[in-house]
Amino acid sequence: MATEPRNGKVRSPPASNKSLLRTLRDLHVLVAHPEDHDGEELVRQLRRIGCHTQIEWPLPVHHAIAADMVFCVTERRTFAQLAAHEGPRPYGLIAIVDYEDPAILDHMIDANVQGVVTKPIRPFGILSTLVTARATYRAEQRLQQKIVKLEDALRGRREIERSVRILMESLDLTEKEAYQTLQRRAMEQRQPLVAVANAMVQAHSLLTEIGITARRPSDK
Repeated sequence: MATEPRNGKVRSPPASNKSLLRTLRDLHVLVAHPEDHDGEELVRQLRRIGCHTQIEWPLPVHHAIAADMVFCVTERRTFAQLAAHEGPRPYGLIAIVDYEDPAILDHMIDANVQGVVTKPIRPFGILSTLVTARATYRAEQRLQQKIVKLEDALRGRREIERSVRILMESLDLTEKEAYQTLQRRAMEQRQPLVAVANAMVQAHSLLTEIGITARRPSDK
């Protein structure tokens, strides 16, 4: 819904929010719940929203889940498995809570759920939970991608620093001269600086392992 700030100009909802609402009809949702009244009611509400929805119980193994979002009943063993999984999860997770067991709550935190719905299932709240959980999951994905890029950049910088030290020690160069030498080599080979540095570090490590070390120009 558009809002009207003090200056009188109408401000529309952010485009990202609009696109998120539109993409709900393209979502594939898995309901991991026994096929009882609550499970069927949740599937009915999700299909009313427009999501491609299927119900299955027990929860399939991690690599067999082909869904964007998963609603999963908080069965202790299932959530213990979700919490034990390492690495990024290719779907958002919404817990279906029947009762508040402290052990289950711990597993929910460890499994990094993006939303919660309570039983008995009611129509009210399903859409808002799905929207906010989906938005949270996508934000976490973007953050994870940034982290990966920063880690790659840090590893690349370390490789460049190692290659510069190798050139300094092998050719008796200053740090500036070693870095310029590395830059020239990258330009000549039309390769990224990090790739050339990595190749140099690997070659130096191999030579060191077999007992061959580069000599400085002054060495005889």
